[in-house]
Amino acid sequence: MGLLIARASPQATIVVPRSYALEAARALAESGFFHPSEAGDESIRGILRRARGEVELLIQRIRSLLDKIGIEGEVEKLYLQISSNISAASSSIVATTSRFVEEIENRIASLIEVKTDKSLAEYIDLVSAYSFIEADLGFLRSAKYLRVLVLHTPREDADKISREVSHAGGLTRVFDVDEETVSLIVLYTPDLEETIERIISASKATPIILPKTKITKDDLGKFSSELKEALLKLEALSSLIHVLESVKFTRNLAIFTGYIADEGYDVVEKKLKEALGNYYVISSARGSSGLAKIPVEFRAPRLLKPFEELVKMYGFPSPGEFIPLLLMAITFPIIFGLMFPDLGHGLLLLIGGIYLSKKAKSEGWRTIGSLLIYISIPAMFFGFLASEFFGPATPVAGWIEHEVWHGHPLYSSPVHAIYTAMKTGETEAGLVRIATFKVIHISLFIGAALLTMASYIGVIRTFKFREYEQGLHMLGVASAFTGVLLIFLYLSYTGIDYANYMDQFISVLGSSSISNVIIGLIVMGLVFGLLAPILFGHESIGQRIMLGAVEAFDVFLVLLGNTLSFVRIMGLMLAHSGLVFGFYVIAVQAIGGGKPLVVDTIPEIAVYAFGNLFVAVFEAMVASIHTLRLHLYEMFTKFYLGGGIPYTPVKMPPLVTLKIRSR
Repeated sequence: MGLLIARASPQATIVVPRSYALEAARALAESGFFHPSEAGDESIRGILRRARGEVELLIQRIRSLLDKIGIEGEVEKLYLQISSNISAASSSIVATTSRFVEEIENRIASLIEVKTDKSLAEYIDLVSAYSFIEADLGFLRSAKYLRVLVLHTPREDADKISREVSHAGGLTRVFDVDEETVSLIVLYTPDLEETIERIISASKATPIILPKTKITKDDLGKFSSELKEALLKLEALSSLIHVLESVKFTRNLAIFTGYIADEGYDVVEKKLKEALGNYYVISSARGSSGLAKIPVEFRAPRLLKPFEELVKMYGFPSPGEFIPLLLMAITFPIIFGLMFPDLGHGLLLLIGGIYLSKKAKSEGWRTIGSLLIYISIPAMFFGFLASEFFGPATPVAGWIEHEVWHGHPLYSSPVHAIYTAMKTGETEAGLVRIATFKVIHISLFIGAALLTMASYIGVIRTFKFREYEQGLHMLGVASAFTGVLLIFLYLSYTGIDYANYMDQFISVLGSSSISNVIIGLIVMGLVFGLLAPILFGHESIGQRIMLGAVEAFDVFLVLLGNTLSFVRIMGLMLAHSGLVFGFYVIAVQAIGGGKPLVVDTIPEIAVYAFGNLFVAVFEAMVASIHTLRLHLYEMFTKFYLGGGIPYTPVKMPPLVTLKIRSR
């Protein structure tokens, strides 16, 4: 399983006697390595898909019910007997299980109807404190003339609810439960039902409705165990049907086709031998690259998990395709850091990332925490180069600027130049101009380099898969981007006078020794775009010439639009520094009166601290979105199709043993 090139899963064919088809399907499902193909008999697949659809719907119903109950049921070894008529067996199991689930739903119906974010187990614990009430609270809530509602609510919410109910025309009475919670009795007329519902939904209060049939937590535990057993059996049945969808029948044979990972081949063969003895034949061969319907094994190492999720947002890699995982793991944090250069804000992201990666309960939040750790490091690095530590106005930022960079930070924003002018009294226009063009040059240089690299990867991909028309077009795009990259390489090599940046930029194209090479590469790119449909198209010659003109114009638009899109690096950096500087100005001018230009009083510190926290959170989200956009739109479109499917083998629940009743 490579991290650079997506490898097609080996295709496997298993041939068994027709009478052993169910045993073979069971063995393949139990192996946990068989990914069924879509090559089964269409008529049989249609029947099996409908059967599996019914099973999956019931599985979702049970899972939803288990989530509501909120107790993990205990399950021991289970056995499920299946007859040779799989469709009839499935229908029978679904019907029996549906009746069983409906019985449990009826038993706990009064609890399910309660609108609360608590699980039923938590709710049972809650209403047990009200078991002394003999009245039917459900009836009182739906009475004809005067309705009564009992709420269990945090103490801090009780006064607010009471005020809002009183304002609406209802009455309330509060009873203490413990130090943190109270019981709130609400009396109201039926015409206030919607208003009361709205007040309750906006609070943390939980309505109390005592179940008509007494249900204990032990009962819920029993229901949960029984539902879990039914769920596992249905999952086993679904796995078996899924494998059978890949089978083709002849008069005497059953032929299964699918995909088996290299490490699972021996496991599959062992399971087949245990189930069938020597009555099977298995063969395996790796499929051709570039076929999107062949599944791909793609699992990133744990350290790269955040970037795997970002890559999958665009799509899953196809066989033989370049996987941009490692590329993104390098470029994403760097581009984010360039947009978000602040040592202090990067430190906040690092602390938040460590907390989420260690303490978050969900896998999604832990992944976000890991991503925050990655992007925080370049943010701190470029913040150090920019002499910004919670903006440019803090003592730490000043120390870095003067003691490390001697008044000339390597990556300062135009806003930093404005702050420097405020402190020194110098004219700010020249400083801002120099800082602006420096950041623009860095942004476009990085953009040209990444776009050139992405285009050449696209050239390799298209010619590898013999897509010659697209390949010649991509060669034109790569040639044009190479010309643009040479501009910034030449400027950086010869030395840049940022005060006269535009004149120097124009001179590179007009009178430098390399101008002919640059212009030649760009023109060659346009010519390749023109020739691609003319040489390899299948339309009439007139149509191909028209398409060629459109393709050449497309090369020009891609060159211009994609390159200039990287100016957003400078824009986001400017927005980040500008927002922090804006809160600094508010603190020292509006609150501190403008003198001195130091944030040192408590009101000034409070405003500046709030501003920094807001900017750190808001700009981190904005910079992440724009960094992702540069990757998914500007870069990935050059070489990454993302139209593949993942290798997802069928897995039988380990606690369930399938038994085939008869052949």
